[in-house]
Amino acid sequence: MLECRSAAAICLVAVVLIGFDPWSLVFNNVPGFLYLFPGDSVGGAEKLLIKEELALYTGAAGSPGLYVALLGQVFDVQKGKKHYGPGGSYSFLAGKDASRAYVTGDFSKNGLVEDVSGLSPSEMLTLQEWLSFYKKNYILVVEG
Repeated sequence: MLECRSAAAICLVAVVLIGFDPWSLVFNNVPGFLYLFPGDSVGGAEKLLIKEELALYTGAAGSPGLYVALLGQVFDVQKGKKHYGPGGSYSFLAGKDASRAYVTGDFSKNGLVEDVSGLSPSEMLTLQEWLSFYKKNYILVVEG
């Protein structure tokens, strides 16, 4: 019985360290719906943001803002517009969740994706460090 409790405790610690998103279990089979945003609806209910909506937040003229998403959490990076906005060194991250690219360094179209399946535990910890960086330096618009 003690072995089961130890294994459960280790699993719990691992889940906390990698920032497991329980919403991914609920919305995993809903194509295109990846991000939860606090809505203005009655009772503070949440609404879903589809990829196409997130893609509007590039900081370009006429854009509603400048957002970057990491592990389903969306950050307003307007204060870093010179980096993330049009023409910036990291503009390819704007308006999307490119979690995989943060650890693989693949900034091609195929690498700028939210899919983190198959990443090693150390790569997942690195993603957690990036998440901490964004939480410390930018406004968290939506917690995934």
